[in-house]
Amino acid sequence: TESEPEGPLDHPAERHQVSRETSAITNPDPRSRTGPSTGVAAFDAERRYLEGLLKDRLNFFLVFVSFFLLGAYNIEDPETRAFAFIAGTLVSFLFTMAVWRTHRLVQESLRIIKTMDPKHPYTELSQRVKFPGNANTSMLLIAPVLTVLFLVSAIRAMDLVRSAADGAGASATPAVADSTASR
Repeated sequence: TESEPEGPLDHPAERHQVSRETSAITNPDPRSRTGPSTGVAAFDAERRYLEGLLKDRLNFFLVFVSFFLLGAYNIEDPETRAFAFIAGTLVSFLFTMAVWRTHRLVQESLRIIKTMDPKHPYTELSQRVKFPGNANTSMLLIAPVLTVLFLVSAIRAMDLVRSAADGAGASATPAVADSTASR
């Protein structure tokens, strides 16, 4: 009997090559790819990865803030609400630091690309478009503003806890004074 010819993916070496190519296409992390690790192409690939990471972190941060604020404002107990806002402030601050660091890495990658390749599309575009500046930089203001919102909400919630405690103590004091005056 005749054996059928091998297909293009029947040889193990070919399957490995195709899986590496597919991995390079589907995996956006440039560090997982084979090839040169220096030069404009490497920095451009890293910039693309970092910009995606920055976008993902900022989007997740916005979703976190939305749900956390909605949940925290619906907490009835003032002490629990104050604790939730304090925790939200801390988590928001950590998100802010992560977003800022990723932004700085993107900016450094872009600076290196502009220095290494004056003909790179980003280099040429950034020389032509001066205003309004880098959109990522202006979006960075969102994170600290929302962190301050958490902080102000935490302070207000703690004030409510204190005033509730002071009100409970103040209402007990006149009753004690009345009971001693009637003796």
